[in-house]
Amino acid sequence: CGFCTPGFIMALFALRQGNEKITDGTIHDALAGNLCRCTGYRPIVQAAHQACQDATKDLYGELSPLIPGEGYEHNHQKFFAPQNLSQLAEMRTDYPKAMILAGGTDLGLLFSKDRDPLEAIIYTSSVAELGEIEETKDYLEIGAAVTYTRILPYFERLYPSFATLITRIGSRQIRNVGTIGGNIGTASPIGDTLPCLIALDAMLTLYSKTGSRELPLEDFFIAYRKTDLKPGEFIKSIRIPKLKNKQKFRAYKISKRYDQDISSVIGAYRIEIDGLRVKDIRIAFGGMAEIPKRAVACEGAILDKEWVEDTALKAGLAVTTDFKPLSDHRASKDYRLCVAANLFIRLYRDLTDAEDLMEVVAA
Repeated sequence: CGFCTPGFIMALFALRQGNEKITDGTIHDALAGNLCRCTGYRPIVQAAHQACQDATKDLYGELSPLIPGEGYEHNHQKFFAPQNLSQLAEMRTDYPKAMILAGGTDLGLLFSKDRDPLEAIIYTSSVAELGEIEETKDYLEIGAAVTYTRILPYFERLYPSFATLITRIGSRQIRNVGTIGGNIGTASPIGDTLPCLIALDAMLTLYSKTGSRELPLEDFFIAYRKTDLKPGEFIKSIRIPKLKNKQKFRAYKISKRYDQDISSVIGAYRIEIDGLRVKDIRIAFGGMAEIPKRAVACEGAILDKEWVEDTALKAGLAVTTDFKPLSDHRASKDYRLCVAANLFIRLYRDLTDAEDLMEVVAA
């Protein structure tokens, strides 16, 4: 019918411009955010191969970039596009109720679904400081407006389990614009990155006209969708410590649909095992409370204990001490508690060598 055609064309155009190796896999990934109800996808994939391999020169290099001005106003609605950090801080102070817009993957729903009027928007795309990535021997610091796509290669190298989870967030189009800072700022109890960042002991840098301050991410969330941001403040960056010594990191997302779905439960674990003893452990869950939070009782059931399956079972039993989840349309309270407990067995088996596990089972 042609209704979906513009979306497919733009997705394939972006794929061609990305200079990726063109395979069925990369084409399917590029088109994961596009739906066609009229026909099968085989001719679309064939067209994608043909379009991406066509040597005809396009006009992309001759197009002028769309550079937004610093803002405009229409029907009492204001749009601001600061060009640097100081301008952003000034606007944040002058318009404390303005919504900060980066990728808009969450904020856009307020308008498209809820039809909430947005009186003022501050768009951060031109603020270079928010798009910076810095890596040192000790940590990875990510600007709040860095997208999932840009940070993915770093996570693949430093935190592979986190990277796998990132690839399950939306489609490529969503990951191209969605940001780490935005996921934190919305403060959703089921935000995919939040338990991972808490388990990794991430630190936020919060910025305002009067200066900056640092805050552990686990202290940022106060209540449902409420944070510790003070008037005039915004998230500038997220600093994630690198894994040290024998530390390992794992994250598990449970959702009704594997890809492109909101989580029911997310468990994230940073653990260090020395010999057979758990030397260090940080655990965080999403979907188990009104905020993403640490599982302190579970940590206590594991810390300084022998890393055997019985320890994982006891940690699972401690979930009921840490959390009193609610039932909703995604999962019941009992389901969430059961899944969260079972994830400790998954963690144990994931981190235990196959040969060692066979010896334990045989014993």
